[in-house]
Amino acid sequence: MPGMNGQELGAAIQLERPGTRILYMSGYSRKIMDEHGVIESGAGFIEKSFSAETLCRSVRQMLDKDPSPTETRI
Repeated sequence: MPGMNGQELGAAIQLERPGTRILYMSGYSRKIMDEHGVIESGAGFIEKSFSAETLCRSVRQMLDKDPSPTETRI
C-alpha cells in the first residue's frame, strides 16, 4: 500500500462505504495499538503471527457482528 497505512486505508474505505467492517492485523500487540489510538471503535484486530484457523475465526466474528445502522449490505 504505497502512500498510506492501514488506518488511512480503513478511513478511506469507511468514507466510500460507511459501515464496512474492518479487521486490522499487526505485529504489534492490541494493547499498543489501543494506546496509540490506531484501531477505531468497532474494528477487529488480529495480532501476527496467527494460524489460518485464527484468521478464519476472526473474519467470522467480524461478519457475525450486528451491523451498524449505516452499514450497507452487499
